[in-house]
Amino acid sequence: NTLIDFDNSKILETTRQSYWNFVPNLAVTLKLNDFNSISLDFNRRVQRPAIYQMNPFVERISLNTEKSGNPTLRPISRDLYQISYLMNKKIVFNIGVGFMAFDNVISEFTTFDSERNVSVTSFENFTSGRVLKSNIYLSYQVNKSLGMTLNADLRRVVFNVKDNLIKNKNEGNMAYVNVSANYRLNPGWRFIADLTVNTGGVSGAQTRTNGFVGNNLTLTKEFFNGNMEISFTAANLFSKKRIIRENIFSNDFLQSTTNQVFYRNFGITLNYRIGKLNKTIDKNKKGIVNDDLQ
Repeated sequence: NTLIDFDNSKILETTRQSYWNFVPNLAVTLKLNDFNSISLDFNRRVQRPAIYQMNPFVERISLNTEKSGNPTLRPISRDLYQISYLMNKKIVFNIGVGFMAFDNVISEFTTFDSERNVSVTSFENFTSGRVLKSNIYLSYQVNKSLGMTLNADLRRVVFNVKDNLIKNKNEGNMAYVNVSANYRLNPGWRFIADLTVNTGGVSGAQTRTNGFVGNNLTLTKEFFNGNMEISFTAANLFSKKRIIRENIFSNDFLQSTTNQVFYRNFGITLNYRIGKLNKTIDKNKKGIVNDDLQ
């Protein structure tokens, strides 16, 4: 159950909301043998409007850009159906294929006011769509010193927008791949290198963003039987800055934004473990995780 109440005298009649959501989850696993299994999963997630998405205050970001929230937003649910296969031996291999459908999803929408020459952005429940995705995980311990992992996410995303002002379809293929190597040196040294590739693509009902490539190198030294470790990290050595491009489009306009952020960075981390746990800490295995508010 969710209760929302905005204390605003101008729109008080539209900012009190109370609603319930039923969120079932089902998982069935078939064990083929000691090392192989197949799983079928059904998962429903609820996307509730965040406070900033409902705030009706109109923010004049620039002379030609306005942005505000929408206090009438409603929550939506997304159903994910997935089948996956797991092999757990010296090589750990997991692959899953899933389909997700959603309707009336909360999305940013931008329209262009030609009389004032201003683009106006708000949030609406106008979008429906679907996602077909595949997840791949691979872990291989080459020898006592070297371990390799692969994480990949491949998906086809389709957004359909239907409104009197906005009617468009946004679809595309997207990929995320991360490769990591962990090499243990003696005595107490460990070297980790990873590479990430993200193709970018469909990021919203009206938006598309470019991809990026990232890399990270970490050298760790352990002291005092592993109770203390110091790590030296260097990220994105070959790219001083990352360029982020976003295109917002509709039937009658195209808006492009380009930003630059510092990408290359260096860091030192010190961890020290004091004492020793003689008993496993019992944790509550059940609970609610409100991770849909971003």
